[in-house]
Amino acid sequence: TGAAGGAGILYGTWWHEFVQTIPWGQPQAAWQRKFIEAQARSPQSERAAREWELFLRSTLAQWLAEPGRLIQVELPFLWRETGEGACLEGVMDLAVYTESESAWRVIDWKTNRIGPTGSEGLVEIYRGQIDAYVRALREMLSAEVRGSLYLTQTGEWVPVE
Repeated sequence: TGAAGGAGILYGTWWHEFVQTIPWGQPQAAWQRKFIEAQARSPQSERAAREWELFLRSTLAQWLAEPGRLIQVELPFLWRETGEGACLEGVMDLAVYTESESAWRVIDWKTNRIGPTGSEGLVEIYRGQIDAYVRALREMLSAEVRGSLYLTQTGEWVPVE
């Protein structure tokens, strides 16, 4: 898996760097312009185009495009768990507040290849990470928080509950 793993890591890094630049509060045409700029730097240009199209058609893209979203990109945190000596530290890919839902959603981009266990397999791999993000944000903000993954390979926006 050396070469494939290396290529996958390069692509995942590219995807994360690209989505940080998307002007989420602007119309999707502005998102598309950012993609066209970024695609030239993608280590897997055809994959990038395919997965970007999946994203634009996804439930997540439609949800993010709705007005009234407060979208925080690459939100770092350091949180000391209540009653524990342990601290959690991380960076949330997206944290989105929706006033109409009175809730935050934490969304983590996953560029992994989908294996034989499908999206459920990835949810199980990353459940601990998303649970930590949800717990930290819920405690820090005293707010309702829901966690999810966005799988670039399939265009699925998967809740992690």
